[in-house]
Amino acid sequence: MAFKNILIAMVATLMTYATHSPANADPAFLRTTAPLDEARGYCIDIRGQAANLRITESLQAHTCKVSNWVDMLIDDGLGEAPGPMVMPEYDRCIAANAPIDGGVLMLGACADDPLQMWVHTAQGRIQLSQSPDLCLTLAAGAGRNAGGVQYLRREVGLAPCDSAADDRQTWAFQIPD
Repeated sequence: MAFKNILIAMVATLMTYATHSPANADPAFLRTTAPLDEARGYCIDIRGQAANLRITESLQAHTCKVSNWVDMLIDDGLGEAPGPMVMPEYDRCIAANAPIDGGVLMLGACADDPLQMWVHTAQGRIQLSQSPDLCLTLAAGAGRNAGGVQYLRREVGLAPCDSAADDRQTWAFQIPD
């Protein structure tokens, strides 16, 4: 009987992980939990828009938009087990260009690549799995004009995880309106 209970618990655990994998996740914005200088917060974003989308350039953080903007959507199945951050509209994964302080985020073909494996900690940090001392970090300072008075943008990349930077290193997935 004990073996049966253990087996049932193992299957339930595996089902939980399977149903929370990025392949089964709802697309969401990856948003800063602190609004900082932008009341709508900042979301990870591809540079450009529509026909001018620059998918080969580094990612940025941009004013979160309230509707379903596909250039900001990421599958929200990331958890405390290492996994990719997939931008499903483009069939690309977010990768660090290098596991270093100052590393930038790029999009690349999804692969079993350590630079594409991330962890979303219970504290809300997004850490590069192979370098858990490095966190996804919004640039310090005020946001810059993003092509109009209604939107701001900031650079985003890797920096040492630091409680003094919690407002720029804490992230949450938010389903669009």
